[in-house]
Amino acid sequence: MTHRLLFALIVLIAAPLVLLGWGSSSLLRHQREAAQQQLTSVLQSRLLEIDQSLAEVLAGHARRISEKLDRPGNPIRNFEDLTRHDPVVRQCFFANAKGVIVYPPKPVADDPEAIAIYAALPAIIASNPDLETGERSRSIDETSSKKQQMRSESAASKSASKPTATTIRWQVWYMDEGSQLILWLLKSNGDSIGVLLERARWVSELIAALPDAKSVAVPGAREPSGPQRQSDSFSCTSLVDEAGQLVYRWGSDLETTDDPIATVPLSPPLSSWQLQYNNATPLVAHSGSLATILSISGLAVMLLALGTYVMSSVQRQMHVARSRVSFAGQVSHELRTPLTNIRLYAELAESDLQSVPEGHTRESIERRLSVIDSESRRLGRLVSGVLEMVRDERNVHALSRKPTDVDEVIDQTLAQFAPRFDTLGIEVQRDARVAERLSVDPDVLEMVLVNLLSNVEKYAAKGKFVRVASWRDGDELVVTVADRGPGIPRRYHRKIFRPFFRLDDSIHAPSGTGIGLAIAKLAAQRHSGRLSIANADVGTEFELRVAVDVSRSGSTGA
Repeated sequence: MTHRLLFALIVLIAAPLVLLGWGSSSLLRHQREAAQQQLTSVLQSRLLEIDQSLAEVLAGHARRISEKLDRPGNPIRNFEDLTRHDPVVRQCFFANAKGVIVYPPKPVADDPEAIAIYAALPAIIASNPDLETGERSRSIDETSSKKQQMRSESAASKSASKPTATTIRWQVWYMDEGSQLILWLLKSNGDSIGVLLERARWVSELIAALPDAKSVAVPGAREPSGPQRQSDSFSCTSLVDEAGQLVYRWGSDLETTDDPIATVPLSPPLSSWQLQYNNATPLVAHSGSLATILSISGLAVMLLALGTYVMSSVQRQMHVARSRVSFAGQVSHELRTPLTNIRLYAELAESDLQSVPEGHTRESIERRLSVIDSESRRLGRLVSGVLEMVRDERNVHALSRKPTDVDEVIDQTLAQFAPRFDTLGIEVQRDARVAERLSVDPDVLEMVLVNLLSNVEKYAAKGKFVRVASWRDGDELVVTVADRGPGIPRRYHRKIFRPFFRLDDSIHAPSGTGIGLAIAKLAAQRHSGRLSIANADVGTEFELRVAVDVSRSGSTGA
């Protein structure tokens, strides 16, 4: 196997394998991404279910506190009872429609927590956008605190005597160790009741409402078994506050630092908190990877076998082609000697014929000797063409350019075919438009024309017509040979110039070797020209373009 064939075999196998590997990796990547997206969506839905259970905890506190504060009686007593007996309530406060803080009273100096809450009340009330009362009071006159407390109790008693509609709102206030929840009961008369919840209490109740399972169940995920179940399956779910601090985590890998796979923010008022799912175990099963590798390996073996078969077939065809070319070359070499003898004895016979008296017999012999000479010359040109085709490019004869009357060469070549064309009834139309002598190799030009006209004789005789035109187009000589035969389908326009290619290779087809057009094309190329099929409505038209040496060309009279 030659280096080129080996390289072609490698490319034939490697290119599909590279494309197959790239396509397989892309497919696996897309499958993993799609599976990951689907899994993330499932995890988020599960986390949303957990979020709903946490939201129910806060909603339950809101309903319970609202019911207790809406009980008839003195509101101040309700505030005090609620603060004293409900562990989730840290402090209650009441502001009238004018923003005046009615409750709680100013705390005593020995209660730092109550003082801190009391000092923050004006800012809490002012920062709540749901409270549409007027300008919020931000300070309380310390010298009239007792008198104010008495007025507050009186105002609270009056507002409690009138039934009003209540709207519940949540507010988040950042104080002490983190976010604090404030439940607002907004009355239709403009009064506002706020309840500050005990952070430690409601956080513990949220944790208690979390699922009892070790981690969020993932449908469709591969469950490890045996030792892998204990050591390789690491997953956990985390509840994180607004500062990114861990509030609670449950699952099998409580020390994980990986980025979460799925994240869901909690419902208001804790929208700054998040539920996160972490998993260190591959969630998408890779059982298909082995099958993919085996499939690629199998395809690689098939491609290798196919490439070997194709290369073997190509080698066999090349061997056959070389054998045919070699045989044609050997036969052509062997034919040269008998052809030379035939022409020699034909010339001797013509000389001896001069001694024969004039008459019918002499004319008949002269006519037959002329046919022998013409056909032997024709066979000689064919042999020369075959030898030119099979000869190594390094041993090709150099062109013999000389000022030539191109139209005369074409006319002489047509004259060689005139007897046969007359017999077949083929009309010859000549269009000669070369008005000067051009520097070309007349032998190469004749070789191309002989093969083209020979094809007309063999395959286009039924058209009864051939047109040969010649003209100069810039630095090129253009010669066309057109017939009205059956034509050549467009799909064969390239193949007909291949050696030994025939459109019809049946026993009923005209005799031929399939090398005439190959010889003509090779001759044109060696003359820095080209031979091609031109577009024709009827039949076939060949166009020969040959580069001419303008500097060595002369006028017709030269």
